Amino acid sequence: MNVTPGFKVRRHRFLDMAFRGCVAYRWGPNLGTCPTRRFRLMADLNYCETEARRLDKDRFLCALFAPGEKRAALCALWVFNQEVARIPDRVDETLFGRIRLQWWRDSVVSSDGGSSMAGNPVLESLQDSVTRYGLPVAEIERYFDARERDLENWRPSDLDALEDFCAETSGVLGGLAARILDPDSASPVAVAQRVGTAWALLGIARSTRFHARAGRCYFPQDLCRRFAVDEDRDGLPRPGEPLSAVIKVIVERAATLLADARKARSQVSRASLVAVLPAVLADGYGRRLRRAGYDPFVAAALESPDFGTLVRLRIRATIGRY
Repeated sequence: MNVTPGFKVRRHRFLDMAFRGCVAYRWGPNLGTCPTRRFRLMADLNYCETEARRLDKDRFLCALFAPGEKRAALCALWVFNQEVARIPDRVDETLFGRIRLQWWRDSVVSSDGGSSMAGNPVLESLQDSVTRYGLPVAEIERYFDARERDLENWRPSDLDALEDFCAETSGVLGGLAARILDPDSASPVAVAQRVGTAWALLGIARSTRFHARAGRCYFPQDLCRRFAVDEDRDGLPRPGEPLSAVIKVIVERAATLLADARKARSQVSRASLVAVLPAVLADGYGRRLRRAGYDPFVAAALESPDFGTLVRLRIRATIGRY
């Protein structure tokens, strides 16, 4: 088959862009010293972008497809989320956790930022985003209210309660990301919130071992009773088929949310596409969990996106799909 030279150029250019994305995901800023141009992708990252790559690789990878200025704002949002979400793991007393959480709340939602922002690039960037893109303070407050449950060793009563928690945390972040990317349109916000909610549901399913080590459990109590999940004396689930059945229900709910988000594709503008790109990676994580029999303790269920998934992400970003 004869292939036109123009097609070859476009194909090679596409493969180079896909490769750049894989390099950015797999390796770090030290590659900026390599003389090959494609390895300089990470050389000029600011603090928030570097931290986002370290703390939240998946969403950092999606942010690479955003314009430079907005990419920095998105990365600040992801780093902020990681800092707040890890508060329960960094404190031994609930009171100290509440103090830290209140510090973040006051620093982010305050109108002038205050002296607490001085020298903190995450807070400075986030406060700038709140002002520049008109991020609703009520949504940020809603996020902090939900994060308080982490300090209370909260456990959802049913699947709807778990979904509400995911919507108030990762779903809110998805909506804020959509507002940053396309401040003039409100229609992509609801779609990004659905994708963010599904992302959190899958994250909870995949983080079972991590949460168990931290003494936390986010699996709905009614599902654990229905499937007779074996729990230890601290109420933490033990591995087994009953636990896999619970995770299957959670993964299926995430898949439903992703399907609903794709039905509303017409509401997502090209400018806001990056806010819903995690749906592509979420599909990959869902497939891994299914192949592992919904066992979160199988290493294959926890693997990072492979090369095929990364190329698929590049294709979807290029053609404006998710």
